[in-house]
Formats: sequence, C-alpha cells, structure tokens
Amino acid sequence: MRQIKYNSQRNNTTVNKLGPYSQCFSTSNFMRMSYYCDGIKAGDDVALAEYLKQMETVIGPQIEHVPHPSLYFDVEAAMVTKTLNLMMIPGKDIFESGVSMDRLHKLLIDGPVTIGTNKFGGLPGGHIILAVDQDVYNDPFGNGKTNYQDQNGEAVMYTPEFIAPHFTGNVLYWRP
Repeated sequence: MRQIKYNSQRNNTTVNKLGPYSQCFSTSNFMRMSYYCDGIKAGDDVALAEYLKQMETVIGPQIEHVPHPSLYFDVEAAMVTKTLNLMMIPGKDIFESGVSMDRLHKLLIDGPVTIGTNKFGGLPGGHIILAVDQDVYNDPFGNGKTNYQDQNGEAVMYTPEFIAPHFTGNVLYWRP
C-alpha cells in the first residue's frame, strides 16, 4: 500500500486572507507532490506554509489573476507542474473532469490523485482530498466518516460507496 505523509489544513496559517478552512486544495497537492519529489516534505507544516505563500502571493498570481488562485483546478495544476519542474521532476500535472470512479481507480495505479468532492463528511460545500491509493485517502480536514469530529485524516479508509455520492469527477494527477 502506498503511503504519503500527512498535513492537516487546520494547522495552516492565513495567506492573503485565505484561511486554513479554504486551503484543502493546496494542502492535498503539497502531499501529492511529496510522492514524486524527495525535496518536498509532506508532514512538514513549515514547508507547507512556504508552499502556500508561494501559491497565493508569488507563482499563483503569475499564472492567473484571480483573488485566490489556489481555488481553481487549472491554476493548481499549473502550480504543481511549475513546482515539480523547478525541482527537476519532468512531467505535467493533468486536470481532468467527468472522471468516473472506475477511471479514478485506474489513475491510482500510476500514483496518487487529488480529487474534488461536494458536501463530503457533512461539510456545506466543496472539499478537496488526496486519494493516496485504492480506498486510502489523506483528507486534510480530518476523517469525513466521523463528520470531521476526528481531525486526523491521515490514511483514512474511504470505500468507493462512501466517496461516490460526493465525488465531483474533477481530478488532478501527475504524468511524467
């Protein structure tokens, strides 16, 4: 089973008025990038804080002029590509929409996948989590099966039946 160190978005600092409760996307992608690059240390909240700062204030705004670039799939994909390429990891981050659960499981054969969800674990809106492996997720907000009363979302087991009703079909994945 594939394992990726965990970061909780609840530990994040506010960057450009974007608080921790809105940082699930960048947190999930930071964990995913660590799978491909030893220089990116998932589990290190200081390194994650620096990545979030770069995303929101330096690189992200160069990619697209929006108030919070990290809230958009295409901007996140560009940021992941730019970051990993700067770390000498060749390839490109791919955004795909309309992905089925079967397609998600096929994508997971090659590596972790960042996925979009909606009203997951009782949350009122969208939420981004990291599919680490088949049925294993790093959920940066905690454990959705407990409606996030358990704040530890490291290597939580989410079955396809649990994910499917909330899965938006929007994913990011890395391709060399």
